[in-house]
Amino acid sequence: MSLQLAPQPDHSILLTVSSGKEDLGNMLRKAGESISKAFSKPEKSNVIKNGEGTFKDAPFETFGDSLDKFELPDAQTDELKKTGQKKKASNVIKAGCGVFRLESLNDFEEMCTVSSRTWGITNALYKNKEDDTYYLVLEKGRCSEEKYRSLLNLLMEYSVFDSSKEERVAFIREHYSVVIGSNAINVVKKYM
Repeated sequence: MSLQLAPQPDHSILLTVSSGKEDLGNMLRKAGESISKAFSKPEKSNVIKNGEGTFKDAPFETFGDSLDKFELPDAQTDELKKTGQKKKASNVIKAGCGVFRLESLNDFEEMCTVSSRTWGITNALYKNKEDDTYYLVLEKGRCSEEKYRSLLNLLMEYSVFDSSKEERVAFIREHYSVVIGSNAINVVKKYM
């Protein structure tokens, strides 16, 4: 018998039990022991030991900390300066478009397999034939901010953020070849 625990995006846990030689009670005991071990030493679960024998925090960056990479249009920046407001993540994310560079089509396919459906997010995949890189162009559309941020977090794992400027989006549309012109993530997801 095997037991798998998988965290879900809504912070719940999926429990999968399959039959085999061991009984359920034994499997639950082992799962409980491994979970208690994981939580009993939190100082070592997310740290990296450097060559000097000391521990330091693991280099992990969520997309929420990376939102400064997105830039506001000049009109919105001027408005923030006039009112004395600071640029915040909630202001920045409203830029609404983003370009992500992928090294290969396999990276895009892997991202699509773990991505949720992208209703309300306009997306297209382009290819730069000179260096065989792919560019995913996103526009937020009517999607909720939470779902949009979730997709951006996922994209940061499989790709490199390129730009949030509309001029870059226009350049890519004009100079690169279209691989999937509309709803690229859902199209690939459909066949995976």
